[in-house]
Amino acid sequence: MVALREGGARMSRSIEVVLPDIGDYKDVPVVEINVSVGDEVTIDMPLLSIESDKATMEVPSPAAGTVAKLMIDVGVRVSQGSVLMVLEGRGESTAPPPATASAPQVEQQLTRPELRSLSITEVAYQLGFSSSSYFSTVFRRKFGHSPSDLRRR
Repeated sequence: MVALREGGARMSRSIEVVLPDIGDYKDVPVVEINVSVGDEVTIDMPLLSIESDKATMEVPSPAAGTVAKLMIDVGVRVSQGSVLMVLEGRGESTAPPPATASAPQVEQQLTRPELRSLSITEVAYQLGFSSSSYFSTVFRRKFGHSPSDLRRR
């Protein structure tokens, strides 16, 4: 649900949490913020709530890390692409595999010891993708099988 943009630090990475596509709604108010600067968050932990004229929606964390900066306050109106907060992620940031990467190169990325213990969602974020489903779709189209298949070997 949440898109993210990464910075390029070596030991930790800055992750801008941005509001994803929420349909035809624009300028929806933030009605609740569940975290403060310095809080540790986990993947899918509710960060804040926004409210349209039809529903209140929770915005989950796209990555694990520490809240470094809040970019919004309760009452502020946000739209798709608005930067909500900045997280400091753990671990080394890596670039996504290039479009011309071979299956063995991508397999090597996915089976690196530091990524081996992570979920496919966490691997997708580590490799620079905004969602695990997009990562799996791209991977499947390019290599003919799911990244999960590499985990089963």
